Amino acid sequence: KKIHSVTSENNILMQKAIIRFLQQTNNYIIDS
Repeated sequence: KKIHSVTSENNILMQKAIIRFLQQTNNYIIDS
């Protein structure tokens, strides 16, 4: 259970990071 919970937490962090990156990229494209 520990390994699974840590993995799921890491997946959530990765998803959040990807979303932020995509949002920043979209903002850059819109601004330019």
